[in-house]
Amino acid sequence: DQGAITESVHDGINGFIVQPGKPHQISAKIKYLIENPMIRDKMGRASRELYEKLFTENCMVERLDSVFKKVLMI
Repeated sequence: DQGAITESVHDGINGFIVQPGKPHQISAKIKYLIENPMIRDKMGRASRELYEKLFTENCMVERLDSVFKKVLMI
C-alpha cells in the first residue's frame, strides 16, 4: 500500500493491498491465488475492466483535458 496504488488495486476485488514491510503477507496472497485459480481469473478480469474504464491512454487524456478545462474555466 504505497503511493496511489489504491486507485488501481481494490483489495479483494482485483488484487490485494498488503502492509509495507510485511513480505509474509505478499507470499500468503500469492499462495492463495495459486491455490484458487477461479478467484485469480476473476481478479484478472476485474483488473482489465478497471484498466479499460479508467487507465487507457484515451481515458487519461480525457480526464486530464477535463481538469485543464476546469482550471482554465473553459
